[in-house]
Amino acid sequence: GAVELYHNNSKKFETTSYGVLSTEAVKVNGSFIEINNSADSQYTLNKGTTQLFSIRNNSTSGVHINTQNSALLCFGVSTGTNNGTVESTLSINSSGNVGIDNQGASEKLHLADSKKLALGNSADLKIYHDGSHSYIDDTGTGNLKLRSNNFRVSNADESKISATFVPSGAVELYHNNSKKIETRSDGLQV
Repeated sequence: GAVELYHNNSKKFETTSYGVLSTEAVKVNGSFIEINNSADSQYTLNKGTTQLFSIRNNSTSGVHINTQNSALLCFGVSTGTNNGTVESTLSINSSGNVGIDNQGASEKLHLADSKKLALGNSADLKIYHDGSHSYIDDTGTGNLKLRSNNFRVSNADESKISATFVPSGAVELYHNNSKKIETRSDGLQV
């Protein structure tokens, strides 16, 4: 049978066939802990007196998940079961750097059509695909700089070259993969 614990004549805790039940906030079921509280609250995981991890719910600013002492915060996706192999992770370190490692996909970061990768304090640089076309939008101050040891523009499978830019050397323009114009130290050759 059940064991029940009361406080001020109100049941607060009881044993059940699956584990224990708290009528206020916590339900433990085997290896799962379910936390339910209707008010703004914070839940912590401690080792001794050291707080390792906390989840804070605030109705005005959302859910905050924190680690302590410069620990790495990782989210993983496992296969099939609760203790399956982790296939992908999202990690955030104490400097705010985000690491994405998805071993099951060819891309390291995937955004749906029209979702923009925004960079800079004012989101001055945006990279995105709208389902039909790809865009690089630079609306900030300064220049958009493309830097490379050898810069080449070609079609998607690189079977047709449109232009090459060689540092301290020639700029070459192509038509149907055939070089038509190039700059030289003495001028332009057609």
